[in-house]
Amino acid sequence: MVTLPIELLHNIASSCSIPTLASLSKCSRHFREVFLPLLYKLFFSLLYKHDLAGENLALERFASRCRNSADVSKVFESILEAGGDLGKEIDLARVALDFSIPTEFLIVDNDHKINAIHIAAYAGLTVIVEYLIKGRYVALGPFTYGPLHYALQGRHIETSKTLIQQGADLGDESTSALEVAASRGLTEIVVLLVDEKGMDPNEQGIGRNPLCCAVWSGGYGYKDDALATVTFLLERGANPDLPVYSMVMERGNWYESQLAQAFSMELFEIGLCLLRHGAHPENGNIRHHEAALHRLKRCLLPDDSGLIKFTMEFLGRLANKTMPRRPPNLGYKPFNPLEILLSQPSLEFRFVAHTLLRVGFQIPRRTITALRHLAYKSSWTKQDVEFIVICYPFMDLGHIEKRKLDCVVRIVENEIKGARLFSRDDSPVLEPEPGTVPQYDMSEIMQRWRNFLDMEFHKYVEGKRLRSGRLT
Repeated sequence: MVTLPIELLHNIASSCSIPTLASLSKCSRHFREVFLPLLYKLFFSLLYKHDLAGENLALERFASRCRNSADVSKVFESILEAGGDLGKEIDLARVALDFSIPTEFLIVDNDHKINAIHIAAYAGLTVIVEYLIKGRYVALGPFTYGPLHYALQGRHIETSKTLIQQGADLGDESTSALEVAASRGLTEIVVLLVDEKGMDPNEQGIGRNPLCCAVWSGGYGYKDDALATVTFLLERGANPDLPVYSMVMERGNWYESQLAQAFSMELFEIGLCLLRHGAHPENGNIRHHEAALHRLKRCLLPDDSGLIKFTMEFLGRLANKTMPRRPPNLGYKPFNPLEILLSQPSLEFRFVAHTLLRVGFQIPRRTITALRHLAYKSSWTKQDVEFIVICYPFMDLGHIEKRKLDCVVRIVENEIKGARLFSRDDSPVLEPEPGTVPQYDMSEIMQRWRNFLDMEFHKYVEGKRLRSGRLT
């Protein structure tokens, strides 16, 4: 295809209208490179003659929809030639849909102005960010809702590095670049901020710190990056026992340990890492921990979620007589893994929960309340019955009225006889029926349930070993 001379194309453009130039710029790559800057130069010249307010809308639309740095550079040059201002404030709400910008970033005020560099940073257009910084068209602070904040939120490592090296603000009273980078799983940026910029791994925000932000990132889908970031921060001296906001807010219990936080998000590898770097396992007098460890080891398979390994490390540290007692000033409720384990229907979770109950762990108060309420429900699932049969042998049942306790016993006994528990098939809803069962010895019933559970979980462990081909 013959390429027309630039001079000829410029002569053609000089006699074209804006719609014609727009059409020509779409004909070929060569035409785009020539006509697009001329189109915007003409467009902005007309804006300044007729409608200065329209400049904002034009800048917003172009900045949000163009992803090519070369095109953006040419258009920005055309804007400047036409007398435009690249630092002009942009209405973020009008460009948010093009960028999937988080809702919280749409809440801006007089202290947080958004312009072209914010959009370029969020899109990862590093060349454009450098162009705007070099021309001194924009400011690099404050941090919150600033260019670096946008680049980190967009998970753009090179753009973030550029802004950091060019002197962007690294934090303010609201948050910091280290916390945001950790929460987005940007290990490389976390390393840069700590090792080169000297940021403190233990800087304390309101109920959060860089380490807990790194743990959170695992829950946002960045598990591998989260583990790498957590490991790095711990190696640089981050304190794993600093209190952070609880994942489940309760009156009087606003904070929890980072170990509890990782466990509640089922980030067991991260929890294991925290334990191995000194996180306190909390108080607890456990008995027969060797038997529990042996039981867990039999279920330890390469494809496990990490729960078994975590629990073994956790039990080993609790049994360590040289481990100091839980410091009284930690400022958060003690970690009890049973709160999470008993709330999940997973067989692996229930196996581990039963193992901990057998070695003396106490059923959490919230779980006891749920179990008592369950006795008065009008219908149950099979998982409800499993929940009951696991916990009742370790509970004081004196707070449940005899009629309801009889009903519970009858339902559980029927399910045990029918071999319907722990099968994980689709189960119908069970409806407790009124009436009483024959006289029975509660201690004998509870012992029978313990024996039943031991057999069921033995079958579960052996089944896993057989399926994995591990016979020893």
